[in-house]
Amino acid sequence: MSFSLGIAVPPDMLVIPFEHQNFLLLLAITIAVAAAFVTQSLVEYMIMRLRAGIAQWQLYVSVALAAFCLGAGVWSLHFISLLALQVPIQRSYDVGLTLLSLLLACAAALASLVLLAKTALKHRLLYAGLISGMGILSMHYTGMVSMRSIAVQLHNPWWLLVTVPLAVAVGMLGYFLVERLLRTTQLLSYLALKISISLLLALGVAAVHWVGMHGMQLLVPVDLQAFVQNASSTDTELGLVVGMITLLIMLIGLVGSSWGQQVIRQQSSALSQAALRLQQASDYDPLTGLYNSRAFREKLHQRLSVQADEQPALVLWLDLDQFKRINDSLGHAHGDDLLVQVALRLRAALSGNALLGRYAADEFCVLVNDADLDSLEALPQRLRDQLEPPFSVGDTTLQLSASIGFTYFPDDGREPGELLRDAGIALGWCKKNGRNRSQRFSMTLAGEAQMDLRLEQDLREALDQDGLEVFTNLSCALRMAMLKGLRRWCAGRTPYLA
Repeated sequence: MSFSLGIAVPPDMLVIPFEHQNFLLLLAITIAVAAAFVTQSLVEYMIMRLRAGIAQWQLYVSVALAAFCLGAGVWSLHFISLLALQVPIQRSYDVGLTLLSLLLACAAALASLVLLAKTALKHRLLYAGLISGMGILSMHYTGMVSMRSIAVQLHNPWWLLVTVPLAVAVGMLGYFLVERLLRTTQLLSYLALKISISLLLALGVAAVHWVGMHGMQLLVPVDLQAFVQNASSTDTELGLVVGMITLLIMLIGLVGSSWGQQVIRQQSSALSQAALRLQQASDYDPLTGLYNSRAFREKLHQRLSVQADEQPALVLWLDLDQFKRINDSLGHAHGDDLLVQVALRLRAALSGNALLGRYAADEFCVLVNDADLDSLEALPQRLRDQLEPPFSVGDTTLQLSASIGFTYFPDDGREPGELLRDAGIALGWCKKNGRNRSQRFSMTLAGEAQMDLRLEQDLREALDQDGLEVFTNLSCALRMAMLKGLRRWCAGRTPYLA
């Protein structure tokens, strides 16, 4: 093989005409399309395994298989197109150089895929395209050198300058579209884009081959023209063998990747269901299906952190009155049934965007942040009215009442934890003052709660240190009874300071 800047043929050389057999060309393009299609499936399979968790050696194997599939497909297009040459001379192929051209194509594909996997690398598409284009060109011209015959190959370097940007552009555009494919979720769009990418890559590589062949002339010395045959020679049988073997390899790769993707999808589906069940167990109360206390606090913080100051929000804490007596008399099973009914009634009285959670045994918390002030002010009484109709639990009909403490954002505070705590203080005041009522938090209530807590602590400390002295004219027995009663009062005293 030689290069010439001119187009003049030496006078002692004879130009041999050649053309391509259409059947083998069609076979070569079909194989290239199949190779591109299977390579995309293998790349998807590799990405799915990465997301599902994969060992390092498995990643290397997946990348190597995808690179071999792509490189073998590109090489098959070139080699079968070379076999499709119809020339009136005998020719053979150097096995070592032919295998070298295959290795060059696979190595370029491997380097390109490795670069594409480095998502943090800047201009990785450009680098991958350059390596891919250089690999295609080196594979093409190494394959041309492997062809042995009495003819001399004369290549015009101006056509070589055309093939370089063409090969690089094919690689860059193909990899760019593959990345778009991985982000496509619609099935029809996905299939259309995948087939289009396969056709584009096959035709692009074929164009590189044909442009390179267009810049080549086969020359035979005039004194050897007796070796030129009258009929053209074509390696059709060898082309068919190479094509069928390559297609079989592609088919095995496609079936393997499809089976692997199906297995991973099943595993991913099982993991997603397990994760969903775990999230439900972590975030939701198993009895009522409402948010539990931890999840309610998280959601409360998320919503109030983006709440505008001009839009008020209501944080409400509701406690069922005397619920322990229901559990003690009817049993916990009936108590659970009653809690489920309460949760359903509360949800029915709230808007769809309201946040409702079961904070403790018979306590529920509410956040409403998308209503006007009048609606928010009417909500506590509306919830109490919702619980007023009798409940049917087993064979028993029960009347319930509730105590409600509430605060407003941003008037009563901005911090979610502070608003929730203050709603609990207001609830504690309701429980202490007769129950079956609702109360907004105020600083007066906070002061009373602090005084109650201080009084209780002082009394406990006095009792523990025998520092409490009762001045009375009553008998000693009455005095001891009063002290015992005070001890029981302190032991059962639990001021609401949540």
